This record gives sequence, structure tokens and C-alpha cells, in this order.
Amino acid sequence: MSGKDDNGALEARGKGAMDARGQGAADPPGENRPPGPAVYALTVQGAALAKKIALALGGTLCLPRRLAGEPRSSPGGPARVEAVPFDRLGDCLKKNFRNHSGHALVAATGLVVRLVAPLLRDKKTDPAVVALGHDGRHVVSLLSGHLGGADRLARQVALVTGGTAVVNTATDLEGVPSLEVLAGDLGLKAPDLRPLAAVSRMLAEGRPVGVHDPGGWLAETAGAYPHLLRPLADPPEPDAPAVSVHWLAPDNPAADKVLRLYPPVLAVGVGCHRDCPQGELEELVKKTLAEAGLSFHAIGLLATADIRAGRDLAPAGLAGKLGVPLAAYGPAELNSVETPTPSEVVFQRIGASSVCEASARLAARMGPLLAKKKKSARATCAAALVAC
Repeated sequence: MSGKDDNGALEARGKGAMDARGQGAADPPGENRPPGPAVYALTVQGAALAKKIALALGGTLCLPRRLAGEPRSSPGGPARVEAVPFDRLGDCLKKNFRNHSGHALVAATGLVVRLVAPLLRDKKTDPAVVALGHDGRHVVSLLSGHLGGADRLARQVALVTGGTAVVNTATDLEGVPSLEVLAGDLGLKAPDLRPLAAVSRMLAEGRPVGVHDPGGWLAETAGAYPHLLRPLADPPEPDAPAVSVHWLAPDNPAADKVLRLYPPVLAVGVGCHRDCPQGELEELVKKTLAEAGLSFHAIGLLATADIRAGRDLAPAGLAGKLGVPLAAYGPAELNSVETPTPSEVVFQRIGASSVCEASARLAARMGPLLAKKKKSARATCAAALVAC
């Protein structure tokens, strides 16, 4: 059971299903980033190449004020590129750093290193950074090669310039899979990357790693590297490096040596009063999943009654915070599902005897209920596993 569509992500189900931001709710961090990289240059020659890259990749062109000038047509056609002027490259880079997923600098590598160094936080959040000369022959992946996508960006830029991407991460050099990149491409969450170094080292050294993946999310990659990724029938022991792709939470995360990747296969149904705070609903969701041994990171979508799906109510706000769709169902749909804990009180209020359990199962394509209804003062919650 993979619970994924052709794009590796859950499809929202139900009438009035919202987009991944909960339709009008606050955007998750990074959601409003421009789609392409920021591209910088310092010289006339570099500016010409930077314009070409920005145009090809849909990026934002940043040039010294003396070179920015008016928008100019690209040599290859009518498209025009407008440059954002700057007075100091370091100031411009600092301002843009967290607002773009990637940065390509047509500048000396040493200069780029010095400018970027004070801006770094950690490998999970730092954006991609690549550097290249104005001849475009070598595009160096400098920062966040895997997680941030710098290796990929370097290859994209090299295709534009006709040069060569310079990538020296260990797994790339050995021609073995990068699990963090693969996880991102498949929509799997990896909240704890501490075990990644040991797992990647084993792969780079040609040593096999056990993979427990009952949903088959990594099946294609495992099939391409059978000598490195060995299928495990049972969950791995937490005291040795391995990979797990599952919706269950580990018993002792602090001592865990398993790289745990979470697929978006939990449909969480919620019900609430109109005045329920988003924080109360979120805490109830966490408690409900924790008590059932389920991971909060495996949530693929939220679901509720249509009268509680307004953009100003808690379910939409929480869906927006989590970056998952919100599916909404009317009374007839909710009443079509048999649930273990129906409520006459709820029926009298909204015309449906169950909201959280019924909406969870509907959103899960009638998959099994893994967490029965839990209550707080103003909310209810249940969770189901999305069926194939």
C-alpha cells in the first residue's frame, strides 16, 4: 500500500477539497518563495551569462546598479529580463538568502564562500548555492547539495551554459542513491536526519543497508540497487543503521539509528466548535496520533464536515500550517460511513452522527481506522490509513 498518486502525493478527496495550504490559511515557511533561483553577477561578461541563466530557469536576476539598466531582450528571442539592482553583493545575497530556494553566483568561488558563510544555519533549511565563472565551463555545487538541491541546480545551470556540473558529494561520486533527495522527490518526510550520515556512509562504501518499506515507496530504487538496498520483512531494530518507510512513530527517537522516512498516508479527521482555537486542535491531533503509535509526520491530509471547512476556522488553519489538503464532506456523505462511536448530539447539531471518524475514513478511501475518536474541550480527532 503506497497511498500515492502518479506524482507521489495523496489526492485530496471529497466535495470542496482545498489546496495544500488550506485555502487561504497562512502559508508554511518558504511557501511564497519565487519558483526559480536568484542569479547574480558582478561583471559585464558575467551579467550576460547570468541573464541567460535567469531566463532559462525562470529565476530572478540581480546585478550591480551600474549594470542593471533597462530590461533587455535575450539574444535568442524576444523574452526580456529585468534585473534587480544592488549596491553591494553581500547585502543583496543576505536579503535574498531565505527568500529563494537556490542561488547561482557568477563570481569567484572564494568570494561566494566568504559571503555565504555568515548566513548558514543548518543543512535542513539552508538553500542551494552554486558558483561559476563567466565562461560557464564549471558550475560548482557549494552548499546544500542534496537537501537544498544544489547538485540539481548545478546540473540545470550547466545545461544552460554548456558547461560541466562539479558535484562531489560521496553518494554521487560512487553512483549510489541519495536517500534524502529521493525522499524529497517522493514526498516522504525525514524530520530526524541524524542517522543519515551513517546510512549514506554505508552506501558510499558499498555496504548493504536494510530497508523496511511495506508501502513500496522505494521499490523502484531498491530494484535498481539490489546489492545496496536489502528489503526487510520486519521493522529494523533501532540500534543499527537502516531505513524505514512507515507511518508508525519510533518508541525511542533519541536513541534511534534508523533513518525514518514518513509517507503521507494518514488521513486525519477532525471536528470542532466554530470557536475552537487552532492550537487546541493541533494538540489534540498530536495526542491522538501519539496514543495510537502513529507519526505526526505521516499526515497526508485533514478532513472535516463542510460546515467546519471555512478558511477562518481551525481545520483550514491547521491544514495550512501542515501544508496538506483539507477535504470537506456533507452530512449525506458522512452518514454513509459506519463508525464505532456515533453521536446523537452531533447528529442533532449538523445532521451527521460522526465527523472525525467518518471524514477520516472517507478521506482515506475507506481505509482502516487506526485511531478512534479522541476529544478535547472543543474538538474531536480520529485517523485512518489511506487505502491503495
